[in-house]
Amino acid sequence: MFIMSNSIPFCKEVDSAFFKIVDRLAPDVWSEADVDFSNVRLSAGNAADYGRDRASYKNGIVSFPTSNRHSCFVEKSGEYVPRVSVDDACGVLWHELGHHVIAESKNVPWSAIRAGQSTHSEPGWCWVVGTAWKHFHPNWEGSPEIMAQMYLESRKGVGVPSFAKVLSSFHGPGRPPEIKLCTMLSRSCDYCGKEFYPERKTAKFCSNKCRVAQHRAK
Repeated sequence: MFIMSNSIPFCKEVDSAFFKIVDRLAPDVWSEADVDFSNVRLSAGNAADYGRDRASYKNGIVSFPTSNRHSCFVEKSGEYVPRVSVDDACGVLWHELGHHVIAESKNVPWSAIRAGQSTHSEPGWCWVVGTAWKHFHPNWEGSPEIMAQMYLESRKGVGVPSFAKVLSSFHGPGRPPEIKLCTMLSRSCDYCGKEFYPERKTAKFCSNKCRVAQHRAK
């Protein structure tokens, strides 16, 4: 990943979180899509063509405007800092990376489900959201395929599944709480040693099973 921001850097916390998402998490979340994330570029600045959105995606470049009321970043002391929070900026980045997945995916049904040139197509977003949900909620009994199909049917008025609102939160500028944990540094479970991304900063175990096992071992 290469960050270009008109010679003004993102603050260290943002730079670290963005690098982790693009280089490590996104390729893992959307591994089935066979997408190259190494060519993703992040740009920030006040250029007029950046528009009035919180961010935009085009040809592998995610652009963050810094001169409108929707901007995620403001310049402060020679660097770009989040207007609200790092989590907020990361949520916007996840959404824009979804466009990259839809635009660059090589494997079916990713490529086959793409509708025209728009990366805002409902089928495409169903796949982006469905696989992301499954990644962060591995115990969910359904599959991304089932989730995508049910969501499509709900859009046609054939019932509304309970998770429809959750799916819609992945559309920018929403910041789904399910991916908030990704801005935290990963750590190793105190019991099994497995690397995990904690939902709480004080978490020491990757699962309740490991927490109980460690307690019983004392």
